[in-house]
Amino acid sequence: MYVACRDIILKNVFGSVEEGLSVLGINSIELYLPRDFKVFSGHNLEYELSSFKKYLSEQNIEVNSILIANDFMETDYVVKAVNIAHRLGLGVVRVDTIVKEVEGYSLEDCIRASIDWLKELKDKVKDVVLAIENHGYVSNREEYLDALFKEFPETFLGLTLDTGNFYWYGYPLSKVYEIVEKFADRVKHTHVKNAVAERKEAWRKPGDVTMSPLFEGDVDLKKIVSILKRHGYNGDLTIEDESLGRCSDLEKKDILIRDTKYLNNLCRL
Repeated sequence: MYVACRDIILKNVFGSVEEGLSVLGINSIELYLPRDFKVFSGHNLEYELSSFKKYLSEQNIEVNSILIANDFMETDYVVKAVNIAHRLGLGVVRVDTIVKEVEGYSLEDCIRASIDWLKELKDKVKDVVLAIENHGYVSNREEYLDALFKEFPETFLGLTLDTGNFYWYGYPLSKVYEIVEKFADRVKHTHVKNAVAERKEAWRKPGDVTMSPLFEGDVDLKKIVSILKRHGYNGDLTIEDESLGRCSDLEKKDILIRDTKYLNNLCRL
């Protein structure tokens, strides 16, 4: 495994992706691809892909995956992102399915709608895995993910494991580890975050946590990494520290440096 960071965090905290990678001593990023396809470097990847690849090579930057913040059934955006990922030589695109609860929809309705949409995408996605994130009020639910993974092969549908989101949703801490173990074979990409809660082993309402630096939270990331290693995962540990929003500019830099050191140590275990 290796440590990476979301490009948007690097740019926000250090002023540029290049500076952030230099300070942290890493070279891998998750690339945010907005709907206009203009990425952090200023390149529009619909038209300037070759130039962007040259830029990455010159800056010694490696992209481990593409992130899109798509809406449900936003097929064209997903397909274009997959095509760009393939042309960049990437194997993973982080996507959303249903994140928020839909009025009048039961969980079973959400599952059926998601499966129908993914079946539509399956004919249009080749050589790249769609890695849905456990995220929000629906796709954090164990039953939802289980139903989707039973329907589709891992060559098409995988998981962007967010290490803090199951806990954010309200699962007891011990249950978080059970769920990670259950879905570890589907993990293709990660968002590493942490959080603290007053009632660690109680079922809580979503959001009843305080986000923390990676090295301080309730979630035992050493245990998470051990589970992933045992299941053969050897990919990125991409920093997504959501505690930074309440910190000063100087504190943000210090925390990211410590986050990186902490994850680097876990990679060596």
